[in-house]
Amino acid sequence: MRVHKKTRTAHGSALVACDGVAEEERERVENLVEVLGAKLWEDSGIPDLVIAGSASTGIEGIRRVEVGADFGLHLPGDEELLAQVILASCTHNKEIPPSHVIAVAHWEESRCSTVIAQLLAQSLRGVLIDLSGSGPFPALLRDPDAPGIRWADVSRTENTFPADLPEHLVKIGRYRVLTADERGGARLGDSRLGPVVDAVKRSGTHTLIFCGLWEEGSQARLGAVDGLVLVGPADFEGAARAAFALALSPPPVPYVLIARGRGSSRLRAFTTAPVLTWARALRGGGQAILHALKYPSDTPTIRRGVRHE
Repeated sequence: MRVHKKTRTAHGSALVACDGVAEEERERVENLVEVLGAKLWEDSGIPDLVIAGSASTGIEGIRRVEVGADFGLHLPGDEELLAQVILASCTHNKEIPPSHVIAVAHWEESRCSTVIAQLLAQSLRGVLIDLSGSGPFPALLRDPDAPGIRWADVSRTENTFPADLPEHLVKIGRYRVLTADERGGARLGDSRLGPVVDAVKRSGTHTLIFCGLWEEGSQARLGAVDGLVLVGPADFEGAARAAFALALSPPPVPYVLIARGRGSSRLRAFTTAPVLTWARALRGGGQAILHALKYPSDTPTIRRGVRHE
């Protein structure tokens, strides 16, 4: 892969930390950092980007991406996508700035959309707001009594909540979630959504809204978000459902479609929005999704060896 060198005048000088990255992968990362005009972090200050491997020690940074044989980006193979992440850090022009809001929904019932919502929430260390209905978010099924407030604890009579609200939500890994329990939950159009999102934004935390099914009227009930991720099957029936869903409820914000299974070309036949394959969407903690939301006309083909997705 050929990478053109960028001057520091044009792209700043981001600090990039390697945390638990294997020696061979680290050499590739260091070469990219040098070529792209960034700097390696030297244990001083907060790194702009942490590139974490399987032996990560938990170094905290503004952004984080994982590399390794079993997860995240793969080196060799994903240098192009990693270069995009480093360049974004160099310009301090983050893919999703703090306090922004991303909605995730599906055009056909499946668990796939919850996987994407959790992936983005984990990657962004954000707050996931579950609007799928009365059942608890799937990640809590194994621990339904985990400490933290649920929707039933959020008053309908309040029009504002404190900025520390995220600290009182259920913690799952690197993100927090507001979801239902046996006392009830929330759906799109719930009057509490606006004040809750406002509190999360004031805390400086990313917000992921899991909407459930995208259907007629969803766009009117969505509220103020910055991007929408739609997930579903790309077979003949699935593509037809996606087309009807978009026609009945045109997204009012930039959106991305993620195709589960073969047939992503069927989705591209009726939309100009970026369409990502399932494999690309999962790669690098969802970095391709964030890139497609910010740059819808610049969704690159990521190569692994000689295979194209």
